[in-house]
Amino acid sequence: MLKNLILTFVEKNYFVQRLYINIINKIRGNKGDLDLGGVHIRNNKIELSGEKNHVSCKKMIQLYNTRIILMGLFNTLEIGENVQIAGEQPKFYIDGKDNRIVVEDNCCMIDTSFFIKGSHNTIHIGKNCSSIYTEFHIEQDNNVLLIGNGTTMHGRAYRYVQFALDEGTTIKIGEDCMISKDVHFRSSDSHSIVDMDGKRLNQGENIEVGNHCWFGLKSIILKGTEIADNSIIAAGTVCVKKFSERNVIIAGNPGHIVKKDVNWERKFIEN
Repeated sequence: MLKNLILTFVEKNYFVQRLYINIINKIRGNKGDLDLGGVHIRNNKIELSGEKNHVSCKKMIQLYNTRIILMGLFNTLEIGENVQIAGEQPKFYIDGKDNRIVVEDNCCMIDTSFFIKGSHNTIHIGKNCSSIYTEFHIEQDNNVLLIGNGTTMHGRAYRYVQFALDEGTTIKIGEDCMISKDVHFRSSDSHSIVDMDGKRLNQGENIEVGNHCWFGLKSIILKGTEIADNSIIAAGTVCVKKFSERNVIIAGNPGHIVKKDVNWERKFIEN
Protein backbone atom coordinates (compact mmCIF):
# COMPACT_ATOMS: atom_id res chain seq x y z
CA MET A 1 0.00 0.00 0.00
CA LEU A 2 2.76 2.43 1.00
CA LYS A 3 4.80 1.49 -2.08
CA ASN A 4 1.84 2.21 -4.37
CA LEU A 5 1.31 5.59 -2.73
CA ILE A 6 4.98 6.46 -3.21
CA LEU A 7 4.92 5.42 -6.87
CA THR A 8 1.75 7.43 -7.47
CA PHE A 9 3.35 10.46 -5.85
CA VAL A 10 6.46 10.11 -8.02
CA GLU A 11 4.40 9.72 -11.21
CA LYS A 12 2.41 12.88 -10.52
CA ASN A 13 5.38 15.10 -9.65
CA TYR A 14 7.64 15.87 -12.60
CA PHE A 15 10.67 17.05 -10.64
CA VAL A 16 10.46 14.16 -8.18
CA GLN A 17 10.14 11.79 -11.13
CA ARG A 18 13.27 13.24 -12.77
CA LEU A 19 15.19 12.83 -9.52
CA TYR A 20 13.94 9.24 -9.12
CA ILE A 21 14.94 8.36 -12.69
CA ASN A 22 18.42 9.79 -12.23
CA ILE A 23 18.93 7.87 -9.01
CA ILE A 24 17.57 4.52 -10.19
CA ASN A 25 19.45 4.54 -13.56
CA LYS A 26 23.04 5.19 -14.63
CA ILE A 27 22.87 8.16 -16.98
CA ARG A 28 25.83 9.82 -18.71
CA GLY A 29 25.69 12.76 -21.07
CA ASN A 30 23.10 15.48 -21.59
CA LYS A 31 20.16 14.53 -19.36
CA GLY A 32 18.14 17.33 -20.94
CA ASP A 33 17.86 15.14 -24.04
CA LEU A 34 16.00 12.46 -22.09
CA ASP A 35 12.22 12.40 -21.85
CA LEU A 36 11.44 9.36 -19.72
CA GLY A 37 7.79 9.24 -18.74
CA GLY A 38 7.25 6.93 -15.79
CA VAL A 39 8.66 5.21 -12.72
CA HIS A 40 8.89 1.78 -14.35
CA ILE A 41 12.27 2.73 -15.80
CA ARG A 42 15.09 1.33 -13.72
CA ASN A 43 18.50 -0.32 -13.72
CA ASN A 44 19.26 1.01 -17.20
CA LYS A 45 22.58 2.35 -18.48
CA ILE A 46 21.98 5.35 -20.71
CA GLU A 47 24.80 7.19 -22.48
CA LEU A 48 24.25 10.20 -24.71
CA SER A 49 27.30 11.70 -26.43
CA GLY A 50 27.66 13.93 -29.46
CA GLU A 51 24.96 16.55 -30.03
CA LYS A 52 21.17 16.68 -30.33
CA ASN A 53 20.62 13.00 -29.60
CA HIS A 54 17.28 12.35 -27.95
CA VAL A 55 15.52 9.53 -26.10
CA SER A 56 11.78 9.77 -25.43
CA CYS A 57 9.53 7.28 -23.64
CA LYS A 58 5.79 7.69 -23.20
CA LYS A 59 3.84 6.66 -20.12
CA MET A 60 3.09 3.16 -18.92
CA ILE A 61 6.32 1.65 -20.21
CA GLN A 62 8.57 -0.86 -18.48
CA LEU A 63 12.24 -0.42 -19.33
CA TYR A 64 14.57 -2.66 -17.30
CA ASN A 65 18.26 -3.61 -17.47
CA THR A 66 18.64 -2.01 -20.89
CA ARG A 67 21.75 -0.34 -22.27
CA ILE A 68 21.10 2.70 -24.47
CA ILE A 69 24.02 4.30 -26.33
CA LEU A 70 23.49 7.20 -28.74
CA MET A 71 26.55 8.80 -30.34
CA GLY A 72 26.93 11.24 -33.22
CA LEU A 73 24.36 13.84 -34.24
CA PHE A 74 20.55 14.16 -34.41
CA ASN A 75 19.78 10.55 -33.52
CA THR A 76 16.49 9.63 -31.84
CA LEU A 77 14.99 6.71 -29.94
CA GLU A 78 11.21 6.88 -29.48
CA ILE A 79 9.33 4.35 -27.33
CA GLY A 80 5.53 4.40 -27.28
CA GLU A 81 2.98 3.74 -24.55
CA ASN A 82 2.60 0.44 -22.70
CA VAL A 83 5.88 -0.98 -24.05
CA GLN A 84 7.93 -3.56 -22.17
CA ILE A 85 11.67 -3.86 -22.86
CA ALA A 86 13.62 -6.23 -20.63
CA GLY A 87 15.70 -9.40 -20.48
CA GLU A 88 19.33 -10.32 -19.91
CA GLN A 89 20.87 -8.15 -22.63
CA PRO A 90 18.51 -5.72 -24.41
CA LYS A 91 20.46 -2.93 -26.10
CA PHE A 92 20.02 0.14 -28.30
CA TYR A 93 23.17 1.36 -30.06
CA ILE A 94 23.31 4.21 -32.58
CA ASP A 95 26.47 5.77 -33.98
CA GLY A 96 26.14 8.21 -36.88
CA LYS A 97 23.89 11.04 -37.96
CA ASP A 98 20.14 11.46 -38.33
CA ASN A 99 19.17 7.89 -37.42
CA ARG A 100 15.84 6.96 -35.89
CA ILE A 101 14.48 3.99 -33.96
CA VAL A 102 10.75 3.90 -33.21
CA VAL A 103 8.97 1.28 -31.10
CA GLU A 104 5.23 1.92 -31.20
CA ASP A 105 2.59 1.29 -28.52
CA ASN A 106 1.90 -2.06 -26.84
CA CYS A 107 5.09 -3.86 -27.88
CA CYS A 108 6.90 -6.45 -25.77
CA MET A 109 10.60 -6.88 -26.51
CA ILE A 110 12.65 -9.39 -24.51
CA ASP A 111 16.40 -9.88 -25.10
CA THR A 112 16.17 -7.77 -28.24
CA SER A 113 18.99 -5.61 -29.61
CA PHE A 114 19.07 -2.67 -32.03
CA PHE A 115 22.33 -1.68 -33.77
CA ILE A 116 22.82 1.18 -36.23
CA LYS A 117 26.21 2.37 -37.50
CA GLY A 118 25.82 4.87 -40.31
CA SER A 119 23.59 7.80 -41.19
CA HIS A 120 19.98 8.44 -42.26
CA ASN A 121 18.78 5.00 -41.22
CA THR A 122 15.38 4.02 -39.78
CA ILE A 123 14.07 1.10 -37.75
CA HIS A 124 10.31 1.28 -37.19
CA ILE A 125 8.50 -1.36 -35.12
CA GLY A 126 4.70 -1.18 -35.42
CA LYS A 127 2.10 -1.50 -32.70
CA ASN A 128 1.40 -4.72 -30.78
CA CYS A 129 4.61 -6.44 -31.90
CA SER A 130 6.46 -9.02 -29.85
CA SER A 131 10.12 -10.04 -30.04
CA ILE A 132 12.30 -12.49 -28.12
CA TYR A 133 15.99 -13.04 -28.88
CA THR A 134 15.84 -10.77 -31.93
CA GLU A 135 18.57 -8.65 -33.52
CA PHE A 136 18.04 -5.61 -35.74
CA HIS A 137 21.37 -4.74 -37.39
CA ILE A 138 22.08 -1.88 -39.82
CA GLU A 139 25.37 -0.64 -41.25
CA GLN A 140 26.14 2.09 -43.82
CA ASP A 141 23.58 4.75 -44.85
CA ASN A 142 19.96 5.18 -45.96
CA ASN A 143 18.62 1.80 -44.87
CA VAL A 144 15.02 1.28 -43.73
CA LEU A 145 13.56 -1.57 -41.69
CA LEU A 146 9.77 -1.61 -41.23
CA ILE A 147 7.96 -4.19 -39.09
CA GLY A 148 4.16 -4.18 -39.42
CA ASN A 149 1.64 -4.11 -36.59
CA GLY A 150 1.08 -7.32 -34.69
CA THR A 151 4.12 -9.18 -36.04
CA THR A 152 5.84 -11.63 -33.69
CA MET A 153 9.55 -12.55 -33.83
CA HIS A 154 10.38 -15.28 -31.35
CA GLY A 155 13.89 -16.66 -31.11
CA ARG A 156 14.80 -19.06 -28.35
CA ALA A 157 17.86 -20.20 -26.37
CA TYR A 158 20.19 -17.86 -28.28
CA ARG A 159 18.85 -19.00 -31.66
CA TYR A 160 18.11 -15.48 -32.79
CA VAL A 161 15.80 -13.94 -35.33
CA GLN A 162 18.03 -11.54 -37.25
CA PHE A 163 17.44 -8.66 -39.65
CA ALA A 164 20.62 -7.37 -41.36
CA LEU A 165 20.68 -4.41 -43.77
CA ASP A 166 23.42 -2.63 -45.73
CA GLU A 167 23.85 -0.61 -48.92
CA GLY A 168 20.83 1.68 -48.60
CA THR A 169 18.28 -1.13 -48.80
CA THR A 170 14.82 -1.65 -47.32
CA ILE A 171 13.34 -4.65 -45.54
CA LYS A 172 9.57 -4.38 -45.14
CA ILE A 173 7.61 -6.95 -43.13
CA GLY A 174 3.82 -6.78 -43.25
CA GLU A 175 1.27 -6.98 -40.45
CA ASP A 176 0.49 -10.08 -38.36
CA CYS A 177 3.48 -12.09 -39.52
CA MET A 178 4.87 -14.91 -37.38
CA ILE A 179 8.63 -15.48 -37.41
CA SER A 180 10.12 -18.51 -35.69
CA LYS A 181 13.55 -19.01 -34.14
CA ASP A 182 16.79 -18.96 -36.11
CA VAL A 183 15.25 -17.09 -39.06
CA HIS A 184 17.44 -14.60 -40.95
CA PHE A 185 16.56 -11.72 -43.26
CA ARG A 186 19.56 -10.27 -45.16
CA SER A 187 19.36 -7.53 -47.80
CA SER A 188 23.10 -7.67 -48.56
CA ASP A 189 25.88 -10.24 -48.70
CA SER A 190 28.02 -7.94 -46.50
CA HIS A 191 31.13 -8.84 -48.52
CA SER A 192 32.07 -8.50 -52.18
CA ILE A 193 31.97 -10.98 -55.03
CA VAL A 194 33.96 -9.62 -57.98
CA ASP A 195 34.68 -10.66 -61.54
CA MET A 196 38.21 -11.19 -62.83
CA ASP A 197 38.58 -7.44 -63.43
CA GLY A 198 37.65 -6.61 -59.85
CA LYS A 199 34.13 -5.33 -60.64
CA ARG A 200 31.66 -6.09 -57.92
CA LEU A 201 28.78 -8.37 -58.88
CA ASN A 202 26.63 -8.75 -55.75
CA GLN A 203 24.83 -5.50 -54.94
CA GLY A 204 22.24 -5.42 -52.17
CA GLU A 205 18.51 -5.54 -52.90
CA ASN A 206 15.28 -4.86 -51.01
CA ILE A 207 13.15 -7.50 -49.29
CA GLU A 208 9.37 -7.17 -49.07
CA VAL A 209 7.00 -9.46 -47.17
CA GLY A 210 3.20 -9.16 -47.27
CA ASN A 211 0.72 -9.47 -44.42
CA HIS A 212 0.05 -12.62 -42.42
CA CYS A 213 3.09 -14.65 -43.44
CA TRP A 214 4.54 -17.49 -41.35
CA PHE A 215 8.28 -18.21 -41.37
CA GLY A 216 9.32 -21.62 -40.10
CA LEU A 217 12.50 -22.17 -38.09
CA LYS A 218 15.87 -21.86 -39.84
CA SER A 219 14.38 -20.24 -42.94
CA ILE A 220 16.63 -17.70 -44.68
CA ILE A 221 15.25 -14.75 -46.63
CA LEU A 222 17.89 -13.20 -48.88
CA LYS A 223 18.17 -10.00 -50.94
CA GLY A 224 15.66 -9.49 -53.73
CA THR A 225 13.01 -11.70 -52.15
CA GLU A 226 9.33 -10.74 -52.29
CA ILE A 227 6.63 -12.80 -50.58
CA ALA A 228 2.89 -12.21 -50.99
CA ASP A 229 0.17 -12.20 -48.31
CA ASN A 230 -0.82 -15.33 -46.38
CA SER A 231 2.26 -17.31 -47.39
CA ILE A 232 3.89 -20.09 -45.36
CA ILE A 233 7.67 -20.46 -45.53
CA ALA A 234 8.58 -23.99 -44.51
CA ALA A 235 11.37 -24.76 -42.03
CA GLY A 236 14.83 -24.59 -43.59
CA THR A 237 13.69 -22.81 -46.76
CA VAL A 238 16.06 -20.42 -48.55
CA CYS A 239 14.21 -17.67 -50.43
CA VAL A 240 16.06 -15.82 -53.19
CA LYS A 241 13.39 -14.60 -55.63
CA LYS A 242 9.99 -12.93 -56.00
CA PHE A 243 6.80 -14.87 -55.21
CA SER A 244 3.78 -12.86 -56.37
CA GLU A 245 1.16 -15.57 -55.71
CA ARG A 246 -0.71 -15.40 -52.40
CA ASN A 247 -1.79 -18.26 -50.11
CA VAL A 248 1.03 -20.64 -50.93
CA ILE A 249 3.56 -22.83 -49.15
CA ILE A 250 7.17 -22.18 -50.17
CA ALA A 251 9.79 -24.82 -49.36
CA GLY A 252 13.24 -26.03 -50.36
CA ASN A 253 16.64 -24.61 -51.30
CA PRO A 254 16.15 -22.60 -53.37
CA GLY A 255 12.57 -22.05 -52.22
CA HIS A 256 9.75 -22.85 -54.62
CA ILE A 257 5.97 -23.18 -54.35
CA VAL A 258 4.95 -26.66 -53.24
CA LYS A 259 1.26 -26.06 -52.42
CA LYS A 260 -1.38 -23.47 -53.34
CA ASP A 261 -4.72 -22.25 -51.97
CA VAL A 262 -3.79 -22.50 -48.28
CA ASN A 263 -3.81 -20.20 -45.27
CA TRP A 264 -2.75 -20.48 -41.63
CA GLU A 265 -3.85 -19.55 -38.10
CA ARG A 266 -1.89 -18.94 -34.92
CA LYS A 267 -4.43 -21.06 -33.04
CA PHE A 268 -3.72 -24.78 -33.10
CA ILE A 269 -6.92 -26.45 -34.36
CA GLU A 270 -7.53 -29.98 -33.20
CA ASN A 271 -9.12 -32.32 -35.74
